[in-house]
Amino acid sequence: MASDAYLRSQYEALLKENKLLKQNVDVLDRENYDLKRSVYELSLKVDAVQNALLKVTGRLGGKAATSVSSGNGSNVTHVPRIASDALEPFQVKNLLTSNPLATENSPSTLFLEEDSDAARKKQQIGKEEQDELGDDRVFFAKSELRAHTGAVYTAKFSPSGRILASGSLDCKIMLWDLTTKANQQQIASLTQHQQLVIDVSWSDDSSKLVSASYDHTVKLWDVEKAEQITSYNIEGLVQCVSMKSTDDGHFLCGTSKNTIHECDTRSDNITRAWKNDAMINTIYSSFCGQYFITGDSKGMIKTWDVRMDSCIEDLTRVNDSDNHAISHIHVSPSGLDSQGNDEDGRFLAVNSYDNILRVYDRRFKLISSSHGQDQLQLSYVLTGNINTPGS
Repeated sequence: MASDAYLRSQYEALLKENKLLKQNVDVLDRENYDLKRSVYELSLKVDAVQNALLKVTGRLGGKAATSVSSGNGSNVTHVPRIASDALEPFQVKNLLTSNPLATENSPSTLFLEEDSDAARKKQQIGKEEQDELGDDRVFFAKSELRAHTGAVYTAKFSPSGRILASGSLDCKIMLWDLTTKANQQQIASLTQHQQLVIDVSWSDDSSKLVSASYDHTVKLWDVEKAEQITSYNIEGLVQCVSMKSTDDGHFLCGTSKNTIHECDTRSDNITRAWKNDAMINTIYSSFCGQYFITGDSKGMIKTWDVRMDSCIEDLTRVNDSDNHAISHIHVSPSGLDSQGNDEDGRFLAVNSYDNILRVYDRRFKLISSSHGQDQLQLSYVLTGNINTPGS
């Protein structure tokens, strides 16, 4: 009887502890939600204040326009602005994950933690053997990259595989050398942005980098010199950017003003713009450069034809029935078709704010000339626990 009473008391103590832990998780969840909402709302307030100042000072002469500034400081007016007083282009609740455990362990660090057992083993072996230690593991920590002082929003490898570029809330872009076997070294810090850096995209030869920021600019960088080549002033918060694979002289960017812009780096010119019905959160330019794909705040995956200057309705798809905002899309590596020509990857991964990653299969290639056939087929739904085939 005494043992039963002891076990019962231990069980009740565990229940109380479990309840307390759940309460702590709920508190952290609310704090995480509030912090993300604050960052978003502050960005919108900055956007609204800047637009109001432009109207008061009459800087745009009564006709708002998108302008481009080159490295020598000159301005060129291009695409007319579309006036809008809307301060909230989408529902913030759809953009905040409900699971605080899904966030990064440390938002200010681009960092992979090593498990303690592997760390102890690595202290006893040489550098060559250290690399071999990770060969039988799917993921193992190679290094820690510490320099940012704010949340890291984007990190992308150069096509050459030698450099990693990371963008952060601290308004900086860091370039890291990945060729050393020990800790990777920071080789440059690009600091010309005035607001957070949300996305970056590399040129095919890894010589140039384009960055998107909430300071209403897209900047082109010379990687070797670590210098800004030119800067484009864009209306709205620039959410995403994609360098064209076939032509490093052009790139695309999407904004909170529901617009996709195409920029020409050789003439410091914004060549054209496409209007969407929702904020553009992510963009991918096809290998041939004729098409591009967008994911927006209404949960739509859209394919656009550059030559037709319009969206291809047959290839438009709703990512989920509740229309959660899409945060990122990513295409599998490109390959060669039966004639030996380059084509886009077969699979399209779509990440949205319902905490689900969906993988679509294009069967043969991502974008087909036969618009009415061979549309996106959902292959897998990844929830973090069980990977299930798509319907």
